[in-house]
This record gives sequence, C-alpha cells and structure tokens, in this order.
Amino acid sequence: MSQELDEAQRLIDALNRAGNRHAARYAAIPYSVARLANDTYLAKLERVLNKAHARLLRRWQAQPRPPIAPVVVSSDTVIAWPAEKCPYCGNNSLYIEFDEWAFDGTPTDTGTHVRCKHEDWSNPRDHSDMPYVYWMPVQVRAARWAAQHVRIAVRHVPAAAQAGRVATAPQEL
Repeated sequence: MSQELDEAQRLIDALNRAGNRHAARYAAIPYSVARLANDTYLAKLERVLNKAHARLLRRWQAQPRPPIAPVVVSSDTVIAWPAEKCPYCGNNSLYIEFDEWAFDGTPTDTGTHVRCKHEDWSNPRDHSDMPYVYWMPVQVRAARWAAQHVRIAVRHVPAAAQAGRVATAPQEL
C-alpha cells in the first residue's frame, strides 16, 4: 500500500512541477480561455491524469474486501436511515421498522417499512400523497439494504412477564 502511495505522490509532484513550468509560460501572455482549450500540453496532462486515475481505480477495485457481517437487532428495534432524504419534506429523518422476517431473521420486502419522524399522524394526507411514486423507491432501496445488513432476533419474553407478572429468581435459604 505504501508503494502505491509513494507512486501517487511522485506523480502529483511531477505534475505540479510540469504545471508550474507551463503556467510560467502563460504568465507573460494575457489570459485566454480559447488558448488554454487548444493547448496540446494541457490535453496531454489531462490524458496522463485520466490514465493514472483509471489505473489506481482498477487496483483499488481489485483488492478483496472483507464481507460485512449483518447487524443483529431485536424485533422492536427502529433503525435510522440517513442514506436518503424524505421524499415529502426533504429532511434527513427517515427510519426503518420491521414487522415481518424470514426464519433466518432476514427482513422481508413487505415487512420493512420506511417512515419519517416529521409525519403528522393526525393528518391522513401528510406524507402520503402518491405513495407509489414517492415512498416506493425509498422503500425498495431500504428493503434491499436491510436484507443484506440486518438480521432480526426475536426477543423471548417469559410467560410470567407476558401475563403482567414479574418473574423473580428463587431465593436461596
């Protein structure tokens, strides 16, 4: 990795030196966009930079990356979704809820719901105008992301707690 950084730094230094020499040539001539646009030296520099960028990009893309392990959350967890803005109000305040998942804990497309913190639940028209145009693309992208990165773990609540009683551990005598 340090070799690539050294190579990139040498290329940047060489381009700076060449660019400074070339700029000195233009210092005596009045500025002209047309002259700069037709300059073969600048076109050559641009080609060299594009080739170097493409080479570094290919090297970076060829490097293996470790897979990201899915995040395990409980079934009542809400996840903030800052990747997108709300299609209605434009705020970065979306969150994801889950109410359906497969046996392995993968959230389903129909069980992944995107909501906005600024929704007014008392107004039925707020954040609901043409949902297949505005919400559906956001919903699909969020469901794809959740299927890759989230696993649902069902919380097992003791039967006594479900009945409203609190279970206590037996005391030793």
